[in-house]
Amino acid sequence: MQILTTLFIFLSLSDGIIPIEKVIEVGETFAQNRYGSCLYKDMIPYYDVDDEIVAYAIVFETLNKEPVTIIMGARVDCTPIFEFSKSLPRIYTELQKVKVEAYKFFGISCKFNRIYYFGPLAEYFSFSNGDRGILINAYSFEIYDKDSFKMPAKRDGKIETTLKRKWQYYLFQKDYPKQYTGYVDSVPFVDWSYGCRSSSAAMILWYWDPRDYGRLVDFFYDFRDSLGNIIPANAPNVVRELAMAIGDTLPGGRDIIYVTDSLNGYDFQSEISPLGNQGNQFNFSWIKNEIDNGRPFLWEVYYYYYSGTFINHCCCGVGYDIIPPDTFVIVHNTWDRIEHSWALWTYHNGTYSYDLVVTVVPGGADSDNIFITFPTDSGIVFQYGDTVDITWDSHGSDIDYVKIWYANASTYDSLEWILIDSCAPNTEIYTWVVPEESLCARINLQAFSVLDSLEAADGSFYSFTTEPTGIFEENTNITEFTFNISPNIFTNRLDIEFSAPIAEPISLEIYDISGRLIRIFPINLCNQNRSVKSVCWDGTDNKGKKVSSGIYFVSLRQRHKILVKKVVHLIK
Repeated sequence: MQILTTLFIFLSLSDGIIPIEKVIEVGETFAQNRYGSCLYKDMIPYYDVDDEIVAYAIVFETLNKEPVTIIMGARVDCTPIFEFSKSLPRIYTELQKVKVEAYKFFGISCKFNRIYYFGPLAEYFSFSNGDRGILINAYSFEIYDKDSFKMPAKRDGKIETTLKRKWQYYLFQKDYPKQYTGYVDSVPFVDWSYGCRSSSAAMILWYWDPRDYGRLVDFFYDFRDSLGNIIPANAPNVVRELAMAIGDTLPGGRDIIYVTDSLNGYDFQSEISPLGNQGNQFNFSWIKNEIDNGRPFLWEVYYYYYSGTFINHCCCGVGYDIIPPDTFVIVHNTWDRIEHSWALWTYHNGTYSYDLVVTVVPGGADSDNIFITFPTDSGIVFQYGDTVDITWDSHGSDIDYVKIWYANASTYDSLEWILIDSCAPNTEIYTWVVPEESLCARINLQAFSVLDSLEAADGSFYSFTTEPTGIFEENTNITEFTFNISPNIFTNRLDIEFSAPIAEPISLEIYDISGRLIRIFPINLCNQNRSVKSVCWDGTDNKGKKVSSGIYFVSLRQRHKILVKKVVHLIK
């Protein structure tokens, strides 16, 4: 009791600010309980609209060299742990791209100031030019006027007392074991396409597709979105169907039911929860019920105001963890392919989050299904005139024949597909002669009954390419996208060694601790040579000038994959 009293007095004397060394200590204990032994690597401050520090992103590294980021509150009246995941903070991976958007907005150079944070996914990079300030979302790259962000001034004494008790627990406990957990395994990821709701709902319907609902996802395509010039690869067709349904202003879960039932003939059900708040435990009973019954769900979270309107994000909930004194929801956030754990509710400066849960309960199952088995891998290259066996697995008793098509990788409209065979026997193999034309394409299958009713469909997840005979010789030794650097602390020479399994351009870039691009090495891997490559960095920038001592980040990017390593440059 005396320890708790002393803590309470200490926090009061320090104006409610948690000492940074204590924040790191709690984060390290939490990370080690969750991920095993971890090494502290970095700390990044996050601010609120009043330019006060509200949180810290604490970065750790596991024994397997995997990054771990825990975003923790900085004050006793803030949520202790906002979110955690096996990923790097966005400032490591996205700052340079966001700077480009800021330069486009101002039309001239501008100053990067700091990071603002209101909750998971509500993370913003602040830029200014003169008296004008903007915030750019670190995920969507949407731009907002800084002065239009409003936070309610009214504070909630009951909530803040609860948060103080949570902090007391975290500061004095040496172990944070999980008491209860629930998880739905194998829910797929869908990159942001058309919108967060359609992308999240697509994950749910894709999850149910191989579980006796084989008409939900028919094929995949590459989609260029106007928001941030994003190009989500391998988007399932159902994401567009959902977006179109939402565009027709179908409320609640009716957009999902329209796609599952009206378009595909199933019998799904959907409910929407009341608005979650402290009075109903932020809908945790809804969340727990869905996960305990093996069903992923839509989770819409509202954090803050912009120009008098709540800003929210919709994600796919796949699990929960009860780690006293907190509860976390495991989500697929639509912006990366990493599972993040978000606090069930957050609070700071008088604002706590609200949420909605949308349930998706399957019905009308049909055991008939089809799954393409070749070509399915990434990086496949066929030569003109090759004889290729297209193969698939067929389930159920009603599939009589299969229509086989190939389609340009970015083509959604089936009117533009090229028919290979309109009535191939359901023998689970079809021999195809590759046409003599340059393609980046996918194979699509439609399975029909003897009565010509569509029973199921599937398509290649990854696209393949075709090339003239004799110019391609595959190097089968390279199977992973990897790179290594040595030494980690260097003076005159840093050796960077990397490999990639697909023949596409690689961007190798060096950034300083502020996120400023220092050096770029444009590299193009040709088909004939995908062996291990190496580059030497001599500690100079793009103009040949020696950089100063300090921490630098080496970033290797190919298509949607990115790897980042930290090095220390010392000048003797």
